[in-house]
Order: sequence, then C-alpha cells, then structure tokens
Amino acid sequence: MRSDNRVGRAAVAGAGLVSTVIPMPGPDTPDLQLPGWTIEVTERSPGVWRLMATHAMGPTFEAADANLNHAFEQLKDLDRRLSKYAQSTTVQIEDVRAGLMMILDEIQRKFGDEINFGTTDSYWNIAPDEIVDLEKDPTPDIGQVSDDIASLRELLQRTDGQLFVWHDLTHIVGILRRIAALDLPPR
Repeated sequence: MRSDNRVGRAAVAGAGLVSTVIPMPGPDTPDLQLPGWTIEVTERSPGVWRLMATHAMGPTFEAADANLNHAFEQLKDLDRRLSKYAQSTTVQIEDVRAGLMMILDEIQRKFGDEINFGTTDSYWNIAPDEIVDLEKDPTPDIGQVSDDIASLRELLQRTDGQLFVWHDLTHIVGILRRIAALDLPPR
C-alpha cells in the first residue's frame, strides 16, 4: 500500500465492518473512515481529487471534485441510503415474486418438471405464530410433504377464489423447504 503526499487509502479490515485510513496531508482532509468501504483517494490534477470507493457488499462510488469533503459527503449519503435498504424490513411484493420466479426456474432446471420426494415424508415444522415470538421456545410439530402437496392441489382446484394466506402459504413453504433440503450440498 502506497502512502505519499498525493495518495491516501482506507482499507476494509476483518469482515468489512471496520475501516482504517492512511491520513492524507492538509488541514481540510476529511476522516475517510467509513465502515464496510474500501476508499482510495488520488490527486487527479493539482487541486482535483478523485475518490473511488467499493463497498464490501459490492456497490461502487466514484467522484472527482476540487473539494474532497464534498465528494466524501456524497459517499456518506450513498452509505446512508444503502444502510436503510440493507436493514429494511419492508419488501416489495414484486421483488418477492421476481425472486421466487428465479428460484423456481432454477429448481425446474435442476430437478425437472416434477419432484419425487421419495419415502421421506415428514419434517420438523414450527407454526407461523411461533416463528416470531422470541420470548419463548417454539414447539415444533411434524409436517408432511404429502399433506403439503394435497393442500396445494386443493388450493389449485378451489372455484370460490378463497385464499387463506397463512394456511396456504404454510403448505407451500413446507414444499419449498423440502426442495431446499434436496438441494443441500453433501456433508
């Protein structure tokens, strides 16, 4: 890593949670520590700084500015927006739909148009109302993929249009978890 009067670098340490900085000269140099980011600053021409940053999760940022503080403030604004998105508990239904379609396409590519679960019918299950209650230990019960498949078929044959999201989704999730178990890498 170089350090002279025209180059400064902040490098992500450990698991990308803490950054350290080689200070650049000058009284107006901002503290370039920003957790999760690898930051490099070079002087493009006299008085014009180039700030290049890459986040541990992938996004990159680049700015050229005579005011390094301004460029760094833009990076911090981007970091705030990314942090909100990364920690959000709000999801767009279209994102869920798109993600499920991608996964289902891959399942079909790997396993074909039909999956035979064989003789392994039972699995551990935790009721939907217990999965978010962290104040007490859940009481697992036993789910059956044969019951999940029967419930899915019943759902597809309903003519009254009624959906019971908590119930129907629980059975679909049971099928998806069994597919996930089939796709696990060997131990």
